[in-house]
Amino acid sequence: MTAVFCHISLFVLIGCGISASPAVAVDPLPASLAYVLQAEKLAATKSAAVALLADCERDWIVLDASFDTGRESRWTPADLNRIRKGRPGRKILAYLSIGEAESYRGYWKPSWNDRPPPFLLAENGDWPGNYQVKFWLDSWQTIILREVDRLMEQGFDGLYLDKVDVYEDFEYDAESKDWIDNRMNSETGRTYRAEMIDWVAKIAARARRSNGKALIVPQNAAPLLQAPDYRRLISGIGIEDLFTDGERRQADDAIRYRERPLRQLVAAGKPVLCIDYAESPRLRRAVAAQAAQRNYCLLVTDRALSGIGYSLEHFGYLGPGYGNATKRFTDPKEMTPEDWADPREIARTWNAALVRIPRANGGEVIRSTMRVLALPKNGSNRRWPTVIYLHGCSGVWAGTYRRIDVLAANGFAVIAPVSLARKKYPQSCDTARHRGGLYRPTLRMRQLDAGNAIVRARQLDWVDSDNLFLMGLSQGAITAATFHSEDPAAKLNARVLEGWTCHAGWEEYRGIRAPRSEPVLALVAKFDPWFQKKWNRGDCGPFLDSTNGSRSIVFDQGKLSKRHELFEDPRVQRLVIQFLKEHVTVR
Repeated sequence: MTAVFCHISLFVLIGCGISASPAVAVDPLPASLAYVLQAEKLAATKSAAVALLADCERDWIVLDASFDTGRESRWTPADLNRIRKGRPGRKILAYLSIGEAESYRGYWKPSWNDRPPPFLLAENGDWPGNYQVKFWLDSWQTIILREVDRLMEQGFDGLYLDKVDVYEDFEYDAESKDWIDNRMNSETGRTYRAEMIDWVAKIAARARRSNGKALIVPQNAAPLLQAPDYRRLISGIGIEDLFTDGERRQADDAIRYRERPLRQLVAAGKPVLCIDYAESPRLRRAVAAQAAQRNYCLLVTDRALSGIGYSLEHFGYLGPGYGNATKRFTDPKEMTPEDWADPREIARTWNAALVRIPRANGGEVIRSTMRVLALPKNGSNRRWPTVIYLHGCSGVWAGTYRRIDVLAANGFAVIAPVSLARKKYPQSCDTARHRGGLYRPTLRMRQLDAGNAIVRARQLDWVDSDNLFLMGLSQGAITAATFHSEDPAAKLNARVLEGWTCHAGWEEYRGIRAPRSEPVLALVAKFDPWFQKKWNRGDCGPFLDSTNGSRSIVFDQGKLSKRHELFEDPRVQRLVIQFLKEHVTVR
């Protein structure tokens, strides 16, 4: 690797043009979920439950038809509207079991105990009062379709369908003691899987007759996703016990097997709602890390489904919607300069910010987000040197978590504002093609988000305001390089740029705008695939001041010479940590 030292070049930020993008804003994917079927255990009264649910900060909520088992306690349209208004864009889904009959439902007739109808089969040994049904029979389907009508009249945004996987029970062959995929139904001459897909389609058509945008989300039954028509029909899928079975981790091969059908649904931009029932804090943290890496929407809750549970944010991760693969981008034609500096939009980037705080005496790092941060009572009163970390153009990904965790493990608190948390945000890059600059004013938005985070960080009682640093990857590095403010509260100790050359065709993207008092460490690979055009090749060396401790390091040999994400390498991590520690002010 080669080190280069040169003088800083300053420039004036100029007006920005707008380029076209094919992306159009649609309903965002849910980043968080609540799933409450026993609301009477959540609160003493229905009105109290409504208030708790309205304030629960979850994007999607699954509820039973009623507050409790009484028919008179059904949620009213007014109840649902109040809950819905508690969070912008919130959707409320009604729970509906379509593969089992439940003796505590309004449709159940006492006479069925002695004279069961043709569709009713054996009781579920694990859930008393639940009975397997021949789900393909018209007599059963008529009952459930009436329930669909009632639920849609109540004002639900869609349906959460349980026991879709009951078809698997019929695929079990008692003689061979094994399951037979795509087993035929002797009563109809069709496979049980085809029967279930048709059954879900009937329910969806009935619900969408009342609400053309009704969400249809089946629980489990992932093998049905192999059918393209089924994937198009549904709005997402709920998966239980993917990562744990009680208090045991699922085997890796079992996880891979169950996940295989999910890939095409994820590729289609539809959410995977991961519901896990782990109880130990250690196992819950492990589940959260696995779900975050996969862009799943996680809920960790009690198996009785009587509480709000925990979303990914409680473990310091974010659900889908904060990265290129899952973000619903805004058409650039819908953007205005007012949107760039909208205080509400900037506040969203702060509220979603990832937070890492070291623990004194070798304790575990505190992982949270700014929205849900609550320091433990036994936490240290210490103020930590703090890094404001800026993600790349693709938003939050597994590498984001790795970077901020490494920084925290080495004694630095981290605040990582999330620019993709903005409601109005056009796509700015195509990572598959190594193409950036899809929306030129993105840099201005990123600079505003960074400045807000720096100023607000100083107000936190766990941040050492004398030791603030700015670090970014790729587009985050461009932002860190070009950020400039006359506000004394935006003063920094130093900056770190990962994966940027400081060369660009657009004036406002070029160079370094750090004052001389803020040394810069710039890291780039000579053959970085993002920077092989004549206008962006090179490194930041020509723009740096060699007299203030600034350094430009170019990796020109080995595997690192072709990497964009350099901080994955332990050697680079040591370089960065050493640089940061060199510029910590000791009182």
